[in-house]
Amino acid sequence: MPSNFSFGLPDEIALQEELDRQHRTSINDYDAFYFGPGITQFRVMPPHPDCKLWFRELLKHRIVVNDQARTKICPTMLKEPCPICERATELYNEATEDSVEAAKKLRPTRRFAVNAVIFSAPPARSELEVGKVYILELPKTVKDELLEMDRDPQAGWADITGAFAASKGDGLMGVSFRVTKSGQGLNTKYSTRPVPARTDLAVELAAVGVDINSLVLYNLDTIFKTTTYSELKELLASAENAAVGGVGKTPVPKPVAQRPIMVKSTFQAPPPPAEPALQE
Repeated sequence: MPSNFSFGLPDEIALQEELDRQHRTSINDYDAFYFGPGITQFRVMPPHPDCKLWFRELLKHRIVVNDQARTKICPTMLKEPCPICERATELYNEATEDSVEAAKKLRPTRRFAVNAVIFSAPPARSELEVGKVYILELPKTVKDELLEMDRDPQAGWADITGAFAASKGDGLMGVSFRVTKSGQGLNTKYSTRPVPARTDLAVELAAVGVDINSLVLYNLDTIFKTTTYSELKELLASAENAAVGGVGKTPVPKPVAQRPIMVKSTFQAPPPPAEPALQE
């Protein structure tokens, strides 16, 4: 195992706590990668030396202003107040059909960030640089499956990053995965499959001309930043006041057409004139 590559060991207690919990229930200073339609093959990296876990939960708001979507890290993941979440709570407490729907649109999306080396991706991802460390965002379903394998020695998939093997001098013998993304919107599905055999990452990278010592891991505990409370509040106000594309604005009820009021007339028509008597 090369001595210059720096990584940390996953915290056993923290990993088990996350596994138990799941069973019970911006400024980008990094290169992000997202799953596209098709198959992506990747390798989850060990934690940064200053981190306990190989993943980090992300909470992200998507705000639309005049048809322009903006994604912002939710301050609550940094244990700070969030005006967008506060507004969502206000709308939800109004308890109308429109306000509840508006509140749902303001809730943050939950993802999980990992350091990963991407080996292959759908053709549409032409910007992919093989052998480079990206911050890969995983949906919860994929993260849960990876965590299950990482904590399941009986199935033979424990220590998917290879960190513990490397710490014993066996090389970074981890597991690569193939994730297939299909469908769109609410019908999006992810299928996760491990590559059958463990491999030494240093050997795999050398095959594509990359020295593992050149890799640098992101500190997932410190890399994510958010804008200030006042800036987020101003952005939210712009969205709610926008004539088109505002998110979180309670729709103005449509005027209800009023039926014409029928007034019963008191006018009574005079009786028809009597027929003249027959002349004898």
